[in-house]
Amino acid sequence: MLINKKKLTAIIPARMGSKEIIHKNIKKFYGKPLIYWTISAALSSKYIDDVIVNTDSELIASLSIAYGAKVPFLRSEELSGDNVYSIEVIKDMICKCNLDDWIIMLQATSPLRNYIHIDEMCNLLKNKNYKSIVSVKNTREIPSWQYSIKNSYLIPLQDKQSLLRQEENKYYTLNGAQYLASTKQILKEGFINDETAAYFMSEKNSIDIDNKFDWEIAEFFLNKSGAPETMNALNI
Repeated sequence: MLINKKKLTAIIPARMGSKEIIHKNIKKFYGKPLIYWTISAALSSKYIDDVIVNTDSELIASLSIAYGAKVPFLRSEELSGDNVYSIEVIKDMICKCNLDDWIIMLQATSPLRNYIHIDEMCNLLKNKNYKSIVSVKNTREIPSWQYSIKNSYLIPLQDKQSLLRQEENKYYTLNGAQYLASTKQILKEGFINDETAAYFMSEKNSIDIDNKFDWEIAEFFLNKSGAPETMNALNI
């Protein structure tokens, strides 16, 4: 139970389609299908009551069930395309499964996140009573160094450019690993609003596998540190 006997359900979106890496969610990563590591982290959390995988694939569904997750139904074709936002998938699952209380969305493409990260985020909610929390990392990109291109010319996104990195404030970006909010909050505004708190994760633990380069970087750290379930959350 999370807060005042409220139930916490983990939802792991994992469709079969993937352009950069074919069948990414079931491709072997450190000897196991990629999705295994997120299911394992969720099942190891002391706060999560149910682990549900949302997928459009019977193969992903059968693997997920074998690893201990639930798959109440297969995702509809309308919600399986490249341009569908994860929040729409989560809302659909909340309604179809009549879910209540709290939801934590865990992306299957963040295999270096483990149960300690999940529990630390849940502790923040328990101790501070936030409306929602999302995981972030430091961003290397300096806003005043960012440009768009129009007719081959650079167009600055900000009027003033900082010449030194030290002159800039610290900035953060969503790392895509974890999103936590109540079902009421999700259906009303999504996971993020003006009162969303941040849970910080290291750049290593934040690796989100989107392409082959990301995969190689994640494998590099795994080979150095061992399986995600044995990694220290703060220093892999």
